[in-house]
Amino acid sequence: MTRRLFSVLLLFVAIFLVAIVRYRPPAAQGTETPPDRFSSIRARETQRVLSSSGRPRAMGTEASAEARTWLEAELVKSGWRTEIQRAMSCTRHGTCGRVANIVATRAGREPGGKAILMMAHYDSVPCSPGASDDGMGTATVIEAARALAASPPSRRDVILVLTDGEEAGLLGAEAFVHQHPLARTIGGVVNVDARGSRGPSAMFETSTGNSWVVGLLARRGERPVTSSLFYEIYRRMPNDTDFSSVKLSAHGVNFANIAGVEHYHTPLDSFENADPGTLQHHGDQALAMVRALAESGPELESPRDVSRDAVWFDVLSSFIVRWPASASVGLALLSFCLVLGGAIRVRAWGLGLLAPLAALVAAVLASVLVGKLLAAGGAIPVPWVAHPLPASLSVHLASIAAGLTAARFAARRSTPQVLWAGTWLTWGALGVFAAVFAPGACYLFVVPAFVAGFIGWLPIDYSAAIPALLGAVLWIPIAILAYDGLGLIVPAVLSVSSTMLVTTLPALGASPDPAPRGARSNRILGLSAAVVVLALTALATLVPTFSVEVPQRVNIVFRQDDVPDGVAPRARVYVEAAWGYMPWGKPPEAMVRALGDPSLVRVGTDTVLIPGAPRVPFAEVPRVSFEAPRAEVLERSPRAMGSTVRARLVSSRGARTLVLLLPPGVRVDVEGQTAIPRNDMLVLRAVPAAGIELVFEIDGGRPGSLTLLDVTPGLPPASAAPIAQDVLGARDARAVQTQEGDVTIAARRIEL
Repeated sequence: MTRRLFSVLLLFVAIFLVAIVRYRPPAAQGTETPPDRFSSIRARETQRVLSSSGRPRAMGTEASAEARTWLEAELVKSGWRTEIQRAMSCTRHGTCGRVANIVATRAGREPGGKAILMMAHYDSVPCSPGASDDGMGTATVIEAARALAASPPSRRDVILVLTDGEEAGLLGAEAFVHQHPLARTIGGVVNVDARGSRGPSAMFETSTGNSWVVGLLARRGERPVTSSLFYEIYRRMPNDTDFSSVKLSAHGVNFANIAGVEHYHTPLDSFENADPGTLQHHGDQALAMVRALAESGPELESPRDVSRDAVWFDVLSSFIVRWPASASVGLALLSFCLVLGGAIRVRAWGLGLLAPLAALVAAVLASVLVGKLLAAGGAIPVPWVAHPLPASLSVHLASIAAGLTAARFAARRSTPQVLWAGTWLTWGALGVFAAVFAPGACYLFVVPAFVAGFIGWLPIDYSAAIPALLGAVLWIPIAILAYDGLGLIVPAVLSVSSTMLVTTLPALGASPDPAPRGARSNRILGLSAAVVVLALTALATLVPTFSVEVPQRVNIVFRQDDVPDGVAPRARVYVEAAWGYMPWGKPPEAMVRALGDPSLVRVGTDTVLIPGAPRVPFAEVPRVSFEAPRAEVLERSPRAMGSTVRARLVSSRGARTLVLLLPPGVRVDVEGQTAIPRNDMLVLRAVPAAGIELVFEIDGGRPGSLTLLDVTPGLPPASAAPIAQDVLGARDARAVQTQEGDVTIAARRIEL
């Protein structure tokens, strides 16, 4: 190993340590903080009130109503004018429900112009107290309201909206945007959400035409954690927040934290597990952006045009670098040409140009291979595991070792200058590719390649080391945030920082004297690395996948169907080890054993809350004495090529959630709102005890047939369903409920 390579590797480690410190949330500010500043200790009172009881705030629940009353009173206490928007809302997520949004306003110095909206959602998923999701965002809004009230009025009106029903499918946000008159006045928006209980507050999404908004964040943000890479990735994903409902009609930013995902949407999303530093970072960022937008000028009315987008990134959470996205292709080509010119100047020709590319390919293949070994050994059945360090280290080390080995083999007869040219021509080419197809990610390649080309005339020690270190500043934060964001689900993505940085090392490691002794030591290092990788891979397969701190997600579902004019089938108890569409490990053996005789345990998917969900074990059990939901036909009228039926759906068990499985050709209207079923399923939330009226439009001459289910939290008592309670008792602290949690489902097929 050459001295310059050793020095750069030490500096890589130093950058990694600095990044760990810089990407931690700031210290929480106490109650002595001036009233016009954000204090997470003051804001924690909101989190405590919302979540300390442990009761979920799912829409329509008593806990939701109590939270709404308290939150509105806090806003009134701070001097804001408030109202409760009550509306029926249906969204493209296949849900409908009556929401209750808290809307608060504060007039600006220049009324009549575009207003600024700050928003978060105060509901939680049905199984979680939601201290962080989105108690953290709600607490941010309440404390920001106090800080704004303690300050002189801003130029523009400020509107605060705490939405209901976000977890049910953005119901509250859609109701505000499409039904509240204030929505037409919105010009800027700041949304705060959470996908975990700790970590920095990242600005991960903006509206289109974001260049000037990013400029505001660059000038006003405190310890920014953001990049156009986040935005590039997120906009390609199917995920949504309340920001999705408003970003098409307003300029804005979306903040969230993603660490502590093991608590997300589970009972562990508690007040005790919520990090005050994360709340402080949310408040500092969001309040600064609300104030900046509220003082903005005519740019707030500028078109939201993709041609006005930016490419941007923070530098170790200290400041933001940005440029117009439209300039990215030109910058990428300039970077490539600068490196090409440097290569021509030093006459860098030969097979050594391929050494960095060989390192890249070898590193990717090694990470894929180790990932397959980990998967085959059962080390990564889910993205986030209790002990991720052995698996993470094995993937990173495999990438580094394979990359260095391939580079050394390809560079045996090359000079450092040729290897330098090969490295930065590769990066330059990747920069051009990214600028064309994923401009938000191009800075990762363009900036180091540009610097390499610009300083290519310096001695090799500097022209190779400086852009490599700059690459480390850009890529190492990704290594820190990648596990929180994506987990171990794609090992090659987890190790992408190591893969790219190893390609910067060939020129630094080139030795003018490839003596046999050096070759022998390299082989020894390579074999040692392989042994360590295999040892780490083996260790990853041996450590427990789940723990009390990082438990498995497992719901218990009791389902009972009634069939008209037939013999009703037995009830079923399911052990649902899944998170939505994704299996979450092998169901705990103790819970499966509690289902009874193993020969009678089968697998199925008809829990129906998540169509297309994984097959899970279940057992048939004796029926329980309760009534299935019913549909009372109130009116039937013929129409051309079909009929219209008005019916009331009622749950005798008082369920607040009803689910309709619809046949083709049936359209549904819910209190004047057109429902948008998803996968032929419609979920009705916050259903009143008296039921809910729907209008069905049925095509064809025959009546429609549908399945109606009601869903209640919890399981029947042991006296009625002993096996369900046995399964519940077999779930230890290494497994928790998630999303809907344990539920009882009663189903009935209905002819309309």
